[in-house]
Amino acid sequence: MKYVILTLLVVNSFSINGQEVTDHSQILKEFYFDLYADNITPEEIVSEYILYSDASQYKKAIDMVLDFRNLAIEENEHFGLLKKDIKENNFSISAYSYFDESDKVKFTEVAKEKRNNIYKVTLKNTIPQYVLLENNKIVSFFGFQKAGSNEYYFVGFQ
Repeated sequence: MKYVILTLLVVNSFSINGQEVTDHSQILKEFYFDLYADNITPEEIVSEYILYSDASQYKKAIDMVLDFRNLAIEENEHFGLLKKDIKENNFSISAYSYFDESDKVKFTEVAKEKRNNIYKVTLKNTIPQYVLLENNKIVSFFGFQKAGSNEYYFVGFQ
């Protein structure tokens, strides 16, 4: 009987953890599909998916969505390839806990308790995107690395 209970606890724990990742992955998939959907406005995207602190940051988030869309016009550049991979469903999403050490080292400056809210969007034709979530909302879907630095910096709306 102890083994059955222990097995159920382990399986249930696995399901809960797996569900959390699945839910966040689903949020991110929907966000990226909506990001390039012509019938969804930037305002709708920001209201639905983005965590922002005030009206000024709301406007910055809208501008970021517009930038992602406008820069996607160049088909052979990063944003064009990003759009192509999203539209063709040629991407995968992984949680921080599954990152290689070479990816984890990019986030040493992120507070330890927030690292499990970082996701990597691996694309077929261009470099990966990193996304930071909080309370099932996107804090940042864009960032950068300075030349010569291993550290990744998120651009957020807080």
